[in-house]
Amino acid sequence: MHYLKDSYITNDKLFYKLDIDPLLLDVVQAMSLGLIINQAVTNSIKYAFPGNADGEIKISIKKENNLVKMLVANNGIGLNSHFNNEKSGSLGLKLIEGPSGSINSDLDIENCNVTKITITFNPDYYSTLKALEKVEIN
Repeated sequence: MHYLKDSYITNDKLFYKLDIDPLLLDVVQAMSLGLIINQAVTNSIKYAFPGNADGEIKISIKKENNLVKMLVANNGIGLNSHFNNEKSGSLGLKLIEGPSGSINSDLDIENCNVTKITITFNPDYYSTLKALEKVEIN
């Protein structure tokens, strides 16, 4: 997070709240989450807090039952009121959708007083695929 914060002038008015469980993930899953976090935090810094307004960016990664749920949220100005993630076509959204699709996740973007990006996926998805491939080969 520090490298992103240091890359933009935020005048120490932007705070990060991290709540991350230790997890063992496949390399594809870990890289995808890193790309999503990078894009979501970058967009938050650039657009959610105009005029260097005070704000908070929250990143949470939790294991709930057999799923991993990642949340990236900010309390900035929010997305355009006409935002529709299915019709957006924005590069920023594509840079979130691509990696989320590569880990077979559900992607939800909310814009209600805070902007929330939620990714939910099964961390055992790739293990299951690999097991199925071995069964088919034999």
